[in-house]
Amino acid sequence: DARVALRYARGPWDVVIVDAYAGQVHIPAHLCSQEFFREVGGRLAPGGVVALNVGSIGEDDPVAAAVSNTLASCFDQVRRWRVPRNRNEIAVAVRT
Repeated sequence: DARVALRYARGPWDVVIVDAYAGQVHIPAHLCSQEFFREVGGRLAPGGVVALNVGSIGEDDPVAAAVSNTLASCFDQVRRWRVPRNRNEIAVAVRT
């Protein structure tokens, strides 16, 4: 599990990439929670980023919006980009 690996791996890191799909449509809930994002933020170096591949059916996708809103509750800077011709978007948050 990514949360266990995060607890035992040493930091700080400049980049954490979350691309956690195992036959699922969306990221597992425990990897897009405030607790997980705060733990990631605690491992990032100042200016470090966390990037997520988020399944999305369009700009109004409620799950993608919820993941971004949760990121925004833990990080000061969050951006989202749609992946062209794909059912994904990339969400990036920066530790300031």
